[in-house]
Amino acid sequence: MKRVVVIGLGIFGFNLMKTLHENGIEVVAIDKNKEVVQQARECCTKAIVADGTSREVMESVGIQEQDVAVISFGEDLAASTLTPSI
Repeated sequence: MKRVVVIGLGIFGFNLMKTLHENGIEVVAIDKNKEVVQQARECCTKAIVADGTSREVMESVGIQEQDVAVISFGEDLAASTLTPSI
């Protein structure tokens, strides 16, 4: 089974996470917003409140063990470009 981490749960990230999960894909969802993560808990395998731009945080949640990572920071272009270096 594929494992996907979705970092950033805005409109795109949340809907992607939900659709992947509905199609039987293991999804780890990460966002800084506690309320959004609470909503995501029902639509994914694991939901985590965390800063997706922090290397230490991403390593601690096991990002290197995932098959695919989707970075979905629509409003923070700088974060979108820095996160892939993790």
